[in-house]
Amino acid sequence: MASKPKIACVPDGPYYLLNDPEPAPVPSLRRASGEACVTARGVALCRCGGSKNKPFCDGTHGKIGFSDRKISDGGQDRRERYAGKGITIFDNRGICAHAGYCTDGLKRVFRMREEPWIDPDGASVREIVETIRNAPRAR
Repeated sequence: MASKPKIACVPDGPYYLLNDPEPAPVPSLRRASGEACVTARGVALCRCGGSKNKPFCDGTHGKIGFSDRKISDGGQDRRERYAGKGITIFDNRGICAHAGYCTDGLKRVFRMREEPWIDPDGASVREIVETIRNAPRAR
């Protein structure tokens, strides 16, 4: 029976989706001792929010100094309310993973460097709910 895919969290790096977690030899790659090197097969997924190839990791986490340490800041754990005609969006900086899914995926609603930065009438309710549902959470 084949192993189920698994997700590993690389410290200060990407999520790693292990499609086949059983280690397999890497052709033509050997250790100094002559022993074959093995690896699990998978794909790296962006966790820092900076990849230019989302959802895949492009190594940006190393360039920007991404840290997976969650430093609790009670001052950020509050909800801001953005009411629209068909939906009210609550933004809580304390639980946001800051991965860029909202600002990259729905720029008409989540508008960087604009005030207010969230426009709940900028897209359909369905698009907004789908974008928020797919965004990772910090906790």
